[in-house]
Formats: sequence, C-alpha cells, structure tokens
Amino acid sequence: MSWVVLKFGGSSLSINGYNIILNKIKEVSKKHKVVIVLSAINNVTNLLINSSKENNNYDKIFNIHNDAISGLEIDIEQINSKLFKLKNYLDNDTNKIESISYGERLSTLILYELLLKNNLDINLIQADEFIFSNDNNKENSIYLDSSFEGSYEKFNKLIDKDIIITQGFIAGTPDNKTCLLGRGGSDTSAALIANMLNAKNLQIWTDVNGLYTSDPNIIKKSELIKSVGYEQAQELAAMGAKVLHPYCILPCQRKNIPILIKNTYDANSIEFTTIQNTEKYINRLYAITKQSNVSVFNIKSINMWNNYGFVYDIFEKFNRNSIDINIINTSQFVISTTTDEKNINKLINIKNELLQKYEVELINDCSIISIVGDNIKNQRYLPNAIEISKKYKTIKMVQYSANDMTLSFVIDNIDANQIMKELHEELLIEEEAFNDNKKLENKWWISEIDKINNIMKNQSSAYIYNMDFINQQISFLKSNLSSISEIYYSMKANNHKNIINKIANNGIGFECVSINEIEYLRDNLFIENNIMFTPNFCNINEYIDSFKYTNIDITVDNIDLIKNNIPIFENKSIGLRIDLDQGDGHHKNVITEGKKAKFGCYIDDILDNISFLKKNNIKIVGLHSHRGSGIEDYNSWLNTAKKLIELSYKFNTIEWINLGGGFGVNDDNPIDFNSLNKGLSKLNTEIKFYIEPGRFLVSEAGILISKVTQIKQKDNINYIGLNTGMNSLIRPCLYGSYHKIHNLDKIYEKRNKVYNIVGPICETGDVLGHNRLLPETNINDIILIEHGGAYGCVMASSYNMRKPAQEIIL
Repeated sequence: MSWVVLKFGGSSLSINGYNIILNKIKEVSKKHKVVIVLSAINNVTNLLINSSKENNNYDKIFNIHNDAISGLEIDIEQINSKLFKLKNYLDNDTNKIESISYGERLSTLILYELLLKNNLDINLIQADEFIFSNDNNKENSIYLDSSFEGSYEKFNKLIDKDIIITQGFIAGTPDNKTCLLGRGGSDTSAALIANMLNAKNLQIWTDVNGLYTSDPNIIKKSELIKSVGYEQAQELAAMGAKVLHPYCILPCQRKNIPILIKNTYDANSIEFTTIQNTEKYINRLYAITKQSNVSVFNIKSINMWNNYGFVYDIFEKFNRNSIDINIINTSQFVISTTTDEKNINKLINIKNELLQKYEVELINDCSIISIVGDNIKNQRYLPNAIEISKKYKTIKMVQYSANDMTLSFVIDNIDANQIMKELHEELLIEEEAFNDNKKLENKWWISEIDKINNIMKNQSSAYIYNMDFINQQISFLKSNLSSISEIYYSMKANNHKNIINKIANNGIGFECVSINEIEYLRDNLFIENNIMFTPNFCNINEYIDSFKYTNIDITVDNIDLIKNNIPIFENKSIGLRIDLDQGDGHHKNVITEGKKAKFGCYIDDILDNISFLKKNNIKIVGLHSHRGSGIEDYNSWLNTAKKLIELSYKFNTIEWINLGGGFGVNDDNPIDFNSLNKGLSKLNTEIKFYIEPGRFLVSEAGILISKVTQIKQKDNINYIGLNTGMNSLIRPCLYGSYHKIHNLDKIYEKRNKVYNIVGPICETGDVLGHNRLLPETNINDIILIEHGGAYGCVMASSYNMRKPAQEIIL
C-alpha cells in the first residue's frame, strides 16, 4: 500500500477534534499506510516560548492538556509523566529548545494513547530520530535557518507498523540534540516526510476548507480556491495566506505530490483546496492577501548615487540584528523596505544604527495588501487596481514582484481592509460560484425563461419586474422585524406605478425626497399611505407644499434652513436628520454620513439650538439617520438606534426614530435581521422605530435583459456589446455597483471565457461589467443582468438620443 501523510494543526486538537482525527485515521488506513504529523495544541508553543523561571506558564499548559484529554477516557500515566518532566525543565529554566518541543511531544502522546485504546496497530516515533538539520544549535537560538533532510533509511528502521505518529516542528542536529524548524514548521515536517516516502498525497487538516480568494473574516464574498499550482500556492502563503507555510511546498513539488488542505470540523466535505501541477491561466488571478502590522524603513543618502556597496551595508545591518525583510524598493537616493518584526526595541536599535550614515524614516502600523496571480504585469485587471489605489493617500509603497506573480501595496493598517474589499470586488472572478448551477435554483427568473424569451422577440432591451418577489420581500421584513413600527419604501428606488400600488396594498408607507414624489402618490395614484418626507437642499417651497398634506412626517436636515425660515417651521412638529459620522456603504458615492457627505447635521449643532427650537415652538418629534447604501452588518442599524435614543433624552418630545435604509442585497452574505430584531427589542424605549428600505424590496425583483449586438477582441480583452448600456443602467459607471451577469441562452453551460460587457453609449464609462466569466457568447444571445429593480430605469436617460430599456411587468 502507498503512504498518505496527514498533518493536523493545533486548531484540530480539541476533544472533538481528536475524535474526528481518530475516525479519519480509521478511514484512510483501510486503503493506505498512514503517517500522522501533529502540531502542538493551540497556544501551547507560545506559552512555552514565553516561559521563564519566574513565570513558566506550566499551570496554563497543564490545564490546556487536561481539557483536551478530559473527555477521551485514555490512560494518562504516560502523559502525566511527560508533563512532570516538562515541569522540571520550566522550573529550572534549562534546555529551552527541548522544553519548547514538548508541545508536539504531548499532543502526539495523547493521540497515541487514544489510538491504542481503539485497538489500532500503531507506532509513535520521535521526529528528531529521523529528520535532521545540517547545522547544530547555535547559542540562544530557537529557530535555525538551514535545510533539512529526512532519512528514509533511519525512518525505515524505526517503523514496524502501518500507522505512524510523529511530531511536526522538531528535528535532530548532527550532535544529536533537538532543534526546531521555525513557526509553521509542522507543515514543513509533513512535507519532508511525504517527499521521503513518495506519498500518494499530503493532507493538511486545519480549521478552514483551504485557500480563499481573500480572508473570509474580512471579505464575506471570498471564494474557496479549489485547485492551484505549487508556485502559486507558495506565493499565496508567503504573501499572507496563513493556512499553510511556504516552506512545505517545495518538498512535495519535487515529487509532484498533491497537497490537500481540508477542514477537520467539516471532514466529509468535498470542498477543499488541492495544490498540484496545474495549467497556468494567462488571465488568472488567485487572491487578495494581507500581511498586517508591518513596518516601513525609508533610508536615504545622496551618496547612494553612482556608488556601490551601500545595499550590502544596509542589509548587513538588518541581518546582524536578526530582522527579516519583505519588500525592497530602490531609487537613486532611497531604499525602502518592509519588515514584519514586532519587537519595537529591535526596530529602534536598527534605526539608530542606520542613522549614523543615512537619513531614516520608520513608519509603523502598516499592512501589505497583495494581488496574487499569474503573469501579473500583463494582467488586464491592473489598471483597475491602480485606479482604486489612487484613492488612498496612506499608501507608502507599490511593488511588482520579481517572479511576476504579485502586485503589492503597503498602506496604513486603518485603510487595509477597505482597499482589500475594493480590490476583491473589482478584480476577482467568482468562477466556482458561477459554474455552480445550484446557486441559480432560487432565482425567480429561472422558471420564467420561456416568458422572457417570448418578450425578447419584440424587444432589444427590457426591464422585467416580478411582483410576487416584492410581496415576498415585504413579508420577510414584516415577519423578521417585529420591533419596527412602520416600514417606509424609498420610492426613489423604483417608482413604476404597478410597483408603487403593490407596495401600498401591502400597507407599507413611502419615503419621499421631493414634493414631486408626494404629488405623484397623492394626486396621481391617490395613495393615502403614510409618507416620510426627507428632502435635501430642496427649495423651501417644497416644505411649504408638503405641510398641506396629511399623514406626512417631515424631516429637516439643516438647522440653518429652519433659522432662515422661522415662519414656515414655527408651531410645527418635525424630525431632524442627524449625521452620526458613521457613514457606510459599498462605494464612496453612496456614503451619506461624515465630513464629505452633504446630508444631515451634527449632534452638537442640534444641542446648541435646543433653546432656539423651543422658543419658536418647533417641536422635534423624530430623529433620522441614514448611513449609506449596500450595508450588510446589522450592527450599523442597532448602533444607530442606541445613539439616537441617547440623543432623544435631550428632548421630551421624540415619538419616532428613523433608522434609515441601505440594506445590502447580497446572496452570499445576507443581513442578520434576527439579531437586529432581538437587539432593537432589548432597547428600553417607548419610541417607535421606522426603517426605509428601497433596494431591499425591489432590487432582486427586476432584471435588465438585452441582446448581444457585437463580439470584439482588442489587446487580449474580449468585449460583448449590448443593445443598451449606461443609458439604461448607470449604477456601474456612477458608483461601481456590481451586478451578476448571465448568458440566458447558455445558462447551464460552463463559463470558460472572460468578457467586458459594454453598451452603445459614446463614453468610456459605458461598461456594465468588467472581467466577467461567461460561456462562449454569440451575437443575438440574450444577456441578463441581475438586480435591475432598484435605481435602474429611474436613473435612466436618453443620452445619445438612445431610448433606455422599456419596463415590463411579468
């Protein structure tokens, strides 16, 4: 039987994790001989490294292992003996390297006892008996920078079983002492063993399903990378993908041994990353990665020009001070470099040493954001990335990697997550998601394809709306937000009369931003539902006219407007729009709070004018805050409620609080309305809560359909031309909105070609979608653009004298 190497990281070594490991070993050992490589249990290595005679952390280490074995019902005599020996090391503060290795020695001993209990024929081998360094330990050195070689002959003499347990991270030296392979060294150990045994594969088990297109904790839309080459995986790991260590790639690559990254706690999933020899994709981007808390050195000298030896002089100092470096940029008079060294004293020391010969600027609290892909300098996506980067004034460095696989931006920590999100949204293709037909099953338009095709026999382009979906969205909000007293539909999102009537018949109010919208409801459609009037910088006559109508709550966002028009507002009850300075949204042009937003007034402005309002008998009955559009975190509205309730204490007249809208519409990251509802319900207030969803009710209910007019290739970019463009849908041009795009004629065919989807308008910005993966597309194919129900036709124009798409109710 062939060998398979299973490596389990510290996050896998819980009570539940050990039992999962047991089951996985039983499964794999039926077909293969198995080597199990273990890390230390989570946090144990850190505790061992930071132990001293005065504070040896033994009790914490003991408790961690005691918790891990408490539910396993195994013989703990050998484990206690090993813990006792570790205590002696720590008490006497001797043999630091040997004591650090006890994290792995203990974790493997626990698994050994568990497998024995389950009658498996196993052998526990100490890793330093068959993996060797080519260098002896240096004085006070914990991690060695040297190569390691596994000895198959030595290993072969030690084994007499088909299931072997050993440690990661540790090895032996030529003088028969223990050394350590460095943090992440367990991955390296497993790869060396896989190489030595010509293993069928190496499986790295951790707490995620593999490598992702970005950090899923930061970017919810991150997609699993199911297959990637060795070099690409190594680059991803080196640039911030923390799932595996870069050193573990090469030993497997040399023998073409696949590396499988799997999730211990999702052990039976078919979703995981495979690293193996794979075809390079000319246009393939893999991920946006992040390395946090790096420091930048800018080292300057006029003597660098036309001189030699200064590069060695500078970096010899870094080497002597044991400070690693990541990125290096040079010019005639400046060298800039980054380091992830966290010891501030070491950074200050190297700065002071460099200051003896150079001007030195040290910048802390930075991050490296990297775009990782093949043939990076020729990627057609890069102009988009550069445009995004121009918005960020805190970028310190930009670097193309020598291997043509990475473009990196060094930026302040505070801006790192935002630029990651923008780059991921703009550049990465959700190939796996689009080719997963199951994700299309819940789309209402899938069951209506025949009707849509029939409509398109007489149309070149059309907005098509589904009324049942709007009913569904309204019912969802009502049932999931019982703490909300009234819902006001933001009718600027879509004012088609059939949609307005449908919403009115569901008992929903309307949020209007102009007197024209009020007149349309009251005088044209004769709708009497409640109205929330929230204009901005409108003519004062609009307020005068709005007071003539009944069932209207009027909101003012400018104290100066009231002061300049006291006769209009005195003796009236109104709401105030508050700028809480917590703007949010998917693009800068949809953020409606903060210093650069034109909406609302600051709390201090209101507090300074409370006496003025009372003096003129202007009763403040409501407070309103709206942060922006495309928000997905429920805490945004919950925090708004808390802050506005606190402000309401300054008045004795507040009857309602309008939490605004901006609900994001994202299939992959739906808003947690349940938590929002619970949070609002817990707030101790008699004040009514209002919300004003627009997109959420109608966005998915509408699609934009258009026929293909042209197919074109230019500079390796494929273009699909449609019958309509920004004259029908301006959102992508106006604020970079992302709409999923499909070829309706080939909806279930594999997407294998990248296109830019453009319209016929004479503007460079007439692009509906950049770098979209679609099936091979032909002229007259029907293209469907999702989320056309909100801010589509209402923002359309007849620019170039081209009529926008006609609206059709399905």
